[in-house]
Amino acid sequence: SVVYRPGSLLEPAHSATFQNLARQAARLTAAAATEPLNGEKTLVVITRDLAVVRHDLVDVKLSGSSKPRSKDKPKYDLVVMFGEQTIRVPNAGHRLRGKPRDQSYRVRLKWSDDQGAYELVSLRAAKPKPARKNTTP
Repeated sequence: SVVYRPGSLLEPAHSATFQNLARQAARLTAAAATEPLNGEKTLVVITRDLAVVRHDLVDVKLSGSSKPRSKDKPKYDLVVMFGEQTIRVPNAGHRLRGKPRDQSYRVRLKWSDDQGAYELVSLRAAKPKPARKNTTP
């Protein structure tokens, strides 16, 4: 959750911080892909960079205290970020509800030609790698 307060470090006058915030906000509000990423119709991603965003917040310019309004009940998308890639999965935000945010997840996605977007197949906690045993005396 990002809160803007006038006079804070997130003012445009603090260029580096403001640019980072703007970059992250752009990733969260990016539209869903219109074709499979690198032609991959099935993706398995392990990441802790997951977010839930309103379905109707796509390329919406926000300024000051303005808030977009929708007559319909808001729907939530799941945003999966890994490396420089961002995948927005329409109407899958509810699948992250109640899950801890401080761990990595194994996200399985499948491209739907009918929907023209990725669908969430599964979202499970990633198993931590076993600790390596030190075999030297």
